[in-house]
Amino acid sequence: MSLVAQSDVYGRIRHMLNSPSEKKILTDDDWRELDEQLYEVYPLFHDRLVDLCKLSENEYRVCLLLKTQFSPSQIAVLTCHSKESVSATRRRLYMKAFGKKGAPADWDAIIRSL
Repeated sequence: MSLVAQSDVYGRIRHMLNSPSEKKILTDDDWRELDEQLYEVYPLFHDRLVDLCKLSENEYRVCLLLKTQFSPSQIAVLTCHSKESVSATRRRLYMKAFGKKGAPADWDAIIRSL
């Protein structure tokens, strides 16, 4: 289990996803804390990512969740988007970064490598 997966914020997010009565909305503090936890474990992640392409806030959040091993369907719930929208975001990011079409899984592999 990674250090991020052992963090309080990761546990809260998992609890949200697994609890039917729990709201599935992350606060700004949750996003900030997740970003900080990821930075502690992968200090170059953000810089390497923005070196690839310019990101909107939503695109960066999708990348944070991908890096912390959340599935596309979970990311859809946590970002209040459809699973198709999350897939389109992943395809779009690959195109922005490399100038060619790629599958959503291609972007996931890039995120895992950073």
